[in-house]
Amino acid sequence: MKYSKKAFTLLELLITVTLAGILLFLALYSFDAMIKEQNLQIAAKQIASAYDAAKYIAPKSGVQTNVILNQNTGTYSIKTDDDIITNDLLYGATSGVLPDTIKILSNNCGNVGFDVNGMVASANSLSSDCNISIGYSNGIKKNLTLRIATGSIDE
Repeated sequence: MKYSKKAFTLLELLITVTLAGILLFLALYSFDAMIKEQNLQIAAKQIASAYDAAKYIAPKSGVQTNVILNQNTGTYSIKTDDDIITNDLLYGATSGVLPDTIKILSNNCGNVGFDVNGMVASANSLSSDCNISIGYSNGIKKNLTLRIATGSIDE
C-alpha cells in the first residue's frame, strides 16, 4: 500500500520555527542598533543646533551667550549673563535633554561662550578646536568637534 505525504513532519516544523526565530532575533537586534544610531544622530544635531543658536543669539542680544552642557544629566542650555534662554519661536530649541539614554561622555570644550560678534569667547580661553563625545554607556559613541575659528560643530 502506498501512502502519499500530505502533511509536515514534527521535525520539519521544529526546524522551520527555529530558523524563523533566529531570523527574527537578528532583525530585532539590527533594528535596535539602527534606533540607537538614529538617536545618536539626533543628539548630535541637538548639540550642534544649540551652538548655532548661541552664535546667532549673541549678536542679536548684544551680550555674551554661553552653551552649557551638563554631563551628569545629559542636558544642554543656552544662557546670557544669568538668564537661561527658554525655547521660543524666535530662537528655536535652546535647551533640552538628549534622547534615549545618551550621555555627554566627555567635553574638553567647557562652557563655550559667543561674544557680541558671534565669535567664540570661552572662559577657558580655547585656542584650538575642542571635542565633545556623546554616546551610550555600552560603548557606542559619536565625537563632535567645535571649530574655534568659525564656532561651528563638525560631526
